[in-house]
Amino acid sequence: MKMKRLILLALLMSSLGALAEKAQQVNESVVFCSDLQAGKARLLFDPVEIQSVKRADGSAVFAAGDDYLVSADGWLTLTPNSRIPVLNYYSSTIDSTLYRFKDVSGRAFYSPGGTRKHSDWDIVVTYTHASGSMNELAAGARASSLTKPLEKLRDKQPLNLTFYGDSITFGAQASSMGAGAPPYAPAYPLQVVELLKKRFAYDQIHYANKAVGGKTTVWGLQAIQQVIDTNPDLVVLAFGMNDASGRLPTATYKQNIEAMIQALRAGNPDVGIILVAEFSPNPEWGGANYDLRAQNRDALHDLYTNDSNMAFVDVGAVSRQLADRKKFQDFSGNNINHPNDFLNTVYAYLVESVIATTSEQSAF
Repeated sequence: MKMKRLILLALLMSSLGALAEKAQQVNESVVFCSDLQAGKARLLFDPVEIQSVKRADGSAVFAAGDDYLVSADGWLTLTPNSRIPVLNYYSSTIDSTLYRFKDVSGRAFYSPGGTRKHSDWDIVVTYTHASGSMNELAAGARASSLTKPLEKLRDKQPLNLTFYGDSITFGAQASSMGAGAPPYAPAYPLQVVELLKKRFAYDQIHYANKAVGGKTTVWGLQAIQQVIDTNPDLVVLAFGMNDASGRLPTATYKQNIEAMIQALRAGNPDVGIILVAEFSPNPEWGGANYDLRAQNRDALHDLYTNDSNMAFVDVGAVSRQLADRKKFQDFSGNNINHPNDFLNTVYAYLVESVIATTSEQSAF
């Protein structure tokens, strides 16, 4: 079991490295729908060479010409006899398992729990590209004044890293969660830890994850002692998806985050804190509330700029750039508000890179 985990993490780290450093995109996800883009899907970057196209769980590999065609600007188009599965995204009826939610116009849309979307519909593509990178997409979405945790990492001292947030940080619908499905990819927090161990070449980075699905900053503040009890050197605070969907006022959201910071600093004045603004959910979902999410993001950035030994990551800004090129369904685990394996990899890249490098540049 330990060897299996090491192999899987090695594959994930290879994928994450490709996001940042190489002209190769590893296991980028797409989904083909009958009623969205009609049997087409687009890659994030213009491809030079398609190296593999397969089901996300690895159960089938597809062939160029037989199953799909690819254009120079990144469009994959299904052939008439393609074996690639095609999802009916919209349904005339809502149900309790697959078409659980309605969009703002009243149409039921495919919104499963667990790993159903991953195993049944997600297709992953590995390809080379001559231009574009995740680092370029992330420009302006990260800022850091972290000092103490970075010193510990550079000196290879034991570091306690704790994650705190909602279902995204818990790992809902990463393929490793629940019953699990190949390739059993960890959610972004564990990926961050493994990346840091690799970058700084030591193993004494101790991981705790206190995130709980469905929670808001109200619960986060009430339960903050469990985070303090991990004796953290660095805390990733990643609340917001449920705060905004429930329309908690931004003033209350900011007050709760600030109170969590104060409680953490009372326990350890040197603790570093990373504030994460969540990825942007499905804009057709009734709980999307983009206006409130923008206000909450600004509140997080304000807390960052008025403190020290902190960092700020705006995953929402990056996810909206993904959605400018791809469709939201390509990178969501439930087509509502959870990331799939690919977007978990993007989360991990953004958080790990802001920890590993200090920059005083503005996040806007």
